[in-house]
Amino acid sequence: MSEDEQIARDETIPATGPRDDYGIGRLLALSDGVFAVAMTLLVIDIAVVPPPANATSADGWRAFQQVLPNLGIYGFSFVMVSVSWLNHHRGLRTLRVATRRVLFRNLGLLALVCLMPFATAFFQRFANTTAGNQVYLGAIFLLGLMSALTVPWRERARNARGGPHGLRHAVVIYLDQLGGLPVFAFGFLLAGWAPGSAALVALCLVVLLGVVRWLLMRDLREPLPDPDPYGVGRMLALSDGVFAIALTLLVLNIAIPHLGSQGNEAQAVALLGRRRVQLTAYAITFIVVGVYWIAHHRSLRRVTSVRDNILGRNLILLFAICLVPFVMDFFDAWSATVFGNQFFFASFGVIAAVTSLVGPGAARIRAGLRGGWQEVRNVASVAVAAGAVPICVLGILLTPVLGPNYAQLVWLLMAPLVLAERILSGEGMLIRAR
Repeated sequence: MSEDEQIARDETIPATGPRDDYGIGRLLALSDGVFAVAMTLLVIDIAVVPPPANATSADGWRAFQQVLPNLGIYGFSFVMVSVSWLNHHRGLRTLRVATRRVLFRNLGLLALVCLMPFATAFFQRFANTTAGNQVYLGAIFLLGLMSALTVPWRERARNARGGPHGLRHAVVIYLDQLGGLPVFAFGFLLAGWAPGSAALVALCLVVLLGVVRWLLMRDLREPLPDPDPYGVGRMLALSDGVFAIALTLLVLNIAIPHLGSQGNEAQAVALLGRRRVQLTAYAITFIVVGVYWIAHHRSLRRVTSVRDNILGRNLILLFAICLVPFVMDFFDAWSATVFGNQFFFASFGVIAAVTSLVGPGAARIRAGLRGGWQEVRNVASVAVAAGAVPICVLGILLTPVLGPNYAQLVWLLMAPLVLAERILSGEGMLIRAR
């Protein structure tokens, strides 16, 4: 008896009956929301080194180098949570019934997903201790174990073994679900003897597993339904959740002024005026990230099915978007320096490049450039994200000339770029016609 049939029998719902869309839809919506929050919060505890008096670019580089290890830990945690989401996405794609057993196991998995920001922050502070490594690697091990217990992957592996790719496809599924468990168990034990190298050894072994999986996956395509509303919907739900949370967290960097008991209105206005840099940076960041979301929204409008390649590209994009609160935090601390402003431009230049060259819209841009004017119009909004790259480069070059107080005026060049996108997409003509 297959796992889906067993689940159906447990809930007295026939396996051949209608799909439990409301039950499954709510399970997936809750799961994607939790994954999105956890992914975004992984970066929230990275502390920025405040600038010294009369800080120079060399001081800025030293401050950035101090947070690089923590950014690397964030990257590794993001990959682990992403792998768990991908397994969840693949394993529950054909689920017919959301039973009590599935719901409770899924809640156990989500509890461990929610634990990952804490484990990541703990490891960032105690990276060279046994406790720091064991808490971190133990959390990842439990996350993988609960994922293997929650996702109905065994039936999928049996079906794959009888498919066109046979054992090779089944091995890939086993690697996805179980491959990391011995790695993190070994790292957990190694932390007792060599805490300084346990996480690095685990990282190397995970990379090796990834290479083996990539070699096995070449020319291997798992058949997917078309249209694939659950697959596409989950990717979009996760993406929208990450964008929404990243945008909301931006406002946390604006410190609320304290007047004290003797404060008056004039002092309140003066204190608020001192926050003008943070308020300006918040507005700029919100608008720029919003433009990236619009590009993401339009580039995926006609997608009916998603495979691992587009899921992987989308996760790379979300990796960059999750860093936006950190970028804002760094700029808040270093906004009075040339380096802080250049870092702000450079960060968004990288995000713009990822959005246009690696993100899901990249294939549509390439198709548009090959297909002529009409196709270019269809991907014009994605091109806006690519157009932000030269603006960021120009901002880096002009910051020493304009100074920290006026460098962010370069972002005004986004206005004609967005206007050109509206004209290319036909929106401007549509509004005038109305």
